[in-house]
Amino acid sequence: MIYNFDTSDENAATAAFLVYAVYRSRDIKRFNVTPEMWSTIERAVKSVAKRAEDMAEFIEKLKPKLACASIKPKWAKTIPDGMISMIQNPDGSLMEIGQEQEKRQFMTDLIEDADDKAVLDVLYRKAALVVLLVRDRLERERPYEAQFKEVEFKTVEVPENYSEDDDEGDDGEGAGRFKHPYFITAHAVQRFQERVAQINSARVIEVVQEALQNPGPPIEMERRPDGQMVPIFRCEHEGIPYYVPVVKGEGEWPAVPTIHGPESMIHERIQNGEKKGCGIYEKGKRG
Repeated sequence: MIYNFDTSDENAATAAFLVYAVYRSRDIKRFNVTPEMWSTIERAVKSVAKRAEDMAEFIEKLKPKLACASIKPKWAKTIPDGMISMIQNPDGSLMEIGQEQEKRQFMTDLIEDADDKAVLDVLYRKAALVVLLVRDRLERERPYEAQFKEVEFKTVEVPENYSEDDDEGDDGEGAGRFKHPYFITAHAVQRFQERVAQINSARVIEVVQEALQNPGPPIEMERRPDGQMVPIFRCEHEGIPYYVPVVKGEGEWPAVPTIHGPESMIHERIQNGEKKGCGIYEKGKRG
């Protein structure tokens, strides 16, 4: 796995990254998702790579073909801020590919270090493979990418029968649905699935985001390992209670680091009417 692309070939990963950055930075109103879109992109990649002298020229010539005015900084990093690609294991659990503390590398650094001729050769001779690598990464990011968009800060109604299938065709580029967005970590998604409900990752994010729009006063305070005191909110999903700590995020949004379920220490303490203890519930036996 290189630059979050499922390959051990660094030249192929670099080639895929160039296409990925341009695709992500495109004007979605001018370059819509259609059944023929990826065929169009594959032909464009091959055509541009054939004529480009180096990677910088490849980017410049590919941009207008994908309706990209300029590369957005957030996509010009090998791992965009807060975006950790996931792979689904056979049992349905998720495995992180790349850790948040991993060094982000900007496109300029990558281009400087890469072999222009070798990368352009991959782009021209293996355009189909490059496109498949890009599509694979986009699919792995799809359940999480809604959290990292430039959100329109207005309330948008979410239909009761909403599902991730309703977004089919927009490739996740729609406007944010929540006035007060939160970053739901991959760990929190996994804990929700283990402790509350076995629903898909995208739905977990929707459920927790919606619950935190008006959660009421915190039911408890928790002292995190870094000394930060954070509120914990009680929420419910289909009658099942769960508890959501909210911490200061690395970006503009507050973050949800984990989810405590009905078998957790905090639930037991609250059910027994015990005094708030400001414990570290994730470190508890059942937290």
